[in-house]
Order: sequence, then C-alpha cells, then structure tokens
Amino acid sequence: GKAPPRANRLAVSPGRGDYVRDNFGNPVGGIRVPQLDTPLARYGAAPKELCNGKEPRRKLSMLPLARGQLEAAYPGGKSEFLTKFNAGLKAAVRGRWLLREDAAKQAFHAEKFASSAFKSPPRNAGK
Repeated sequence: GKAPPRANRLAVSPGRGDYVRDNFGNPVGGIRVPQLDTPLARYGAAPKELCNGKEPRRKLSMLPLARGQLEAAYPGGKSEFLTKFNAGLKAAVRGRWLLREDAAKQAFHAEKFASSAFKSPPRNAGK
C-alpha cells in the first residue's frame, strides 16, 4: 500500500546518446542494486568481436569481469565480495527496492556466481 521509492534516472552522456558508465562499464544512476554496485560482471551489449564481427543488438548481456578487475575490486576474494554484496542486499531491502524473500534468492545466486568467478584464490590473498 505504500508508494514506491524514487530513484535518480540513469545518467546519459551528452551528445553520445549512451549511458555514463562506471569503471566496470556498468550504467551510473537509476535504481542501485548489488549486481551493479558490487559487480562480478559488466552489463551491456557484447562487443562486436564476440558476435562474429556483427553489430550486436541493444540487448544487455552479463559479461564477466577480467580476473585483474576482480582482484583489484575484491582483494579478499570471494568472501570480501559476498560481504559487500550481502550488505548491498540489506540496503536494497531497507530502501524498499527489494523484498526480503527476493534478497535471499539473490544471495543464493550470488554465492554460486562468486564460486565460479573466484575459482582459485586471488594472487594477493593473505598478504
């Protein structure tokens, strides 16, 4: 029965017609979800070189981050990622952007995706 919260609009680059993107390549602004604020992937159109040289349609795909980006963003590896991701889920529930039961499902999927992304410990773990 409550009105939904308000969010900033996605930021658009003047003259370029594309979204402003963060250092991971994800859009800035809009509803902030843990998948964007604590990313293991970039969300966007696949590069032309991954589409047999054809210009991809404007369809968002989940493109995993490079190992170096993961290590720089989460020097503590999977456990650091999950701590930050789960804090983002709690903030989304508090902000009424996400239902508690949906947050539990997302935490489950994040654990699985993190296990894949962090198959081996980061090179600088324990230093």
